[in-house]
Amino acid sequence: MALFAYSLQVYADFSGYTDIAIGLSLLMGFYLPRNFNSPYKAPNCSNFWKRWHISLSRWLQNYLYIPLGGNRNATFGTYFWILTITFVALILSGNLYVAGGVLVLGAIVVTVGLRCPDRRKKIWANLNSMITMLLGGLWHGASCNFMIWGGLNGVGMIVYKFWRDFRPVVRTLWSLLILSVTGALYVFAPAPIWNLLLVFMLFITASAVIKWLYALSGLRWRFSGVGHAWAVGVTFVFITFTRLFFRSGSNLDPAIANETAWRIATEMVNQMGTAWNANVGDIILAYDKVFALFALGMVIHWLPDNWKRRYRIWFARMPLPLMAAVVVLTVFIAYQFVTAEMQPFIYFQF
Repeated sequence: MALFAYSLQVYADFSGYTDIAIGLSLLMGFYLPRNFNSPYKAPNCSNFWKRWHISLSRWLQNYLYIPLGGNRNATFGTYFWILTITFVALILSGNLYVAGGVLVLGAIVVTVGLRCPDRRKKIWANLNSMITMLLGGLWHGASCNFMIWGGLNGVGMIVYKFWRDFRPVVRTLWSLLILSVTGALYVFAPAPIWNLLLVFMLFITASAVIKWLYALSGLRWRFSGVGHAWAVGVTFVFITFTRLFFRSGSNLDPAIANETAWRIATEMVNQMGTAWNANVGDIILAYDKVFALFALGMVIHWLPDNWKRRYRIWFARMPLPLMAAVVVLTVFIAYQFVTAEMQPFIYFQF
């Protein structure tokens, strides 16, 4: 629950002070573009990064992804950044095997791209996307955790691009294969990370099998809303998991950031993968305010856009005394969740 609440906190923190800046600029006659567009409504990782921190996403696209070659080809910059990321991985991890693995993987992808002309564009596009996300992670901080966070987001984007082109039967077969491998690792090489991946893949496989069976029946899929909601939920869970590495690398002394961040991330994975408690009700009662705030925040976030437009118009048309009363009530409710210590904006550290 803490990790899910952290996802909401990061969004409220960053989007909140961005909205303050936009509002102040409007008071002074300037217009700043929208920086967040309900990111947790995204049905996939690619769409998420079109909604989250839009100004940074566009900057990375215009000044890094496209100059690297975008979805057309690889350039000198692509090869340069593969070598640079390998060097950075060596410095941050202090492990030749990690750096060697990065270099070998990059070399394999480049070789396949050069030898397969029919798939070259897709390979270059995915390679450039991964480089962009890795550098976006390093922009947040020079530690392995931020590289892992960026890399996981890159993997999520690439997997979605392949997944959307698969037929239902291929999706099902891939899901069953990955589920089988994860199950084998869970049995023969027990580790908390396999527990988490196994549960995640059970849900993915179940959805793939249902869609495949429905396709076999010859009936038209009439549950697009349910499918979209499922995709939004899966994307939110995945993005929240990547935040584990983002969170563990935040607010640390640069001199010890790498070692400490990795230790914290490992402890969090171990705790989530082993300390499972079925008494969800007791947990909610123990952290009732946190759960209530999280539930309220997500409900408001997931409201349809036309509903949000309506209540903004409704608020703007209120008589001034009623408007003031609503503002006072909102401030009072928000004050109930204030902690004793002043918490700085999370993104002020970047």
